[in-house]
Amino acid sequence: MPILDNKAYRKQLRTWIGDPALTFDLLYSATRDGCSGQAFHSKCNNQGPTVTVGQNSAGYVIGGYTSIAWTSSGYYFNDDRAFLFQLLPKMVKFVRNGNGNDVYDNTSFGPTFGGGNDLLFFYNSYNKSGAYFNTNGYCKIGNSYDANGYNAQTFTGNNNAYLDIEVYAVKQGNLEDELYRKDKPWRKTDINDWSNKTKDKIFDELVSYSTPSPAKVPAARLLLVGSVGAGKSSFFNTVRSVWKGKVRSQAATGTAPHSLTTKYRVYAIQGGHQTPAFRLCDTMGLEEDQGLDVVDMSYVLDGHVPNHFQFNPAVRITRKSPGFVKDPGLADVIHCVALVIDGSTYKVMPPKVKDRLLAIRTLARGR
Repeated sequence: MPILDNKAYRKQLRTWIGDPALTFDLLYSATRDGCSGQAFHSKCNNQGPTVTVGQNSAGYVIGGYTSIAWTSSGYYFNDDRAFLFQLLPKMVKFVRNGNGNDVYDNTSFGPTFGGGNDLLFFYNSYNKSGAYFNTNGYCKIGNSYDANGYNAQTFTGNNNAYLDIEVYAVKQGNLEDELYRKDKPWRKTDINDWSNKTKDKIFDELVSYSTPSPAKVPAARLLLVGSVGAGKSSFFNTVRSVWKGKVRSQAATGTAPHSLTTKYRVYAIQGGHQTPAFRLCDTMGLEEDQGLDVVDMSYVLDGHVPNHFQFNPAVRITRKSPGFVKDPGLADVIHCVALVIDGSTYKVMPPKVKDRLLAIRTLARGR
């Protein structure tokens, strides 16, 4: 989940920047895009004002704002609107002290603030070690920003192991759209009373669902398709938890540079002794330069890929692949495709991934 999904954080940043209607669009995530200066600048250069925010293993949420766009200039620049901040454990703003060198814009550095540097997240590149990026960043607050009595320990926890480092484009928006529309139902239904009686009725309808009898298919197969981190596996776990009446996790979920789903899985949903006549099928997350492509997906849709099939991101699926089903029946094919999209990151989804989603939609419609 993006750090600025936290409504209190967004509200406080708007107050500090001085505009109650600003929006924050995610440009860069170290977890999604890679923890490197090159990745950061490729996503964030020439994007106007930005907010950088990092969350470390000590639980601190810290960052900086600059009203001037990143450009990989290789120089320091002064920005009379720049500031540093801490959102957790306290909400504190650190303003410029007038010494200059407010922001450092070097192509091999991640977001860097102040001469000295007051806050440097990382330079060069790092891979995750476990759940965190153990970077070479540091904090020497007080060079270009007023420390307010803080030091590296009280500002950052003196901790450079980051769960994620994110950069957001700061744009003019509509206050009502940003603050209130997300709290309204996103889809209107004919159901006005969400009582237990209503939910039981819907549950019974799902349990009693059956496929058309002439087809002789025991269960309809619903394939979930989306980019890495879109939430396919999380969606399955949510459905399973609802069906069980308590939280259950079967599909691997989490945040990683590449797909945590490495096998094709066909999941049945069970609640007590009841198993409805549909199956949820999970695939690898789509990526720019590896993972499933449209040719692979055609084999999945046509039922050639067996349950528990081990995907190899570097090797295409062929008729010689292990377990390849040469003559699938109607019960083996995919009957419905659901494109799973993370609405909070769709604007910055790589174009190649969007193209793959559209191609898969066309492929499915053709069947």
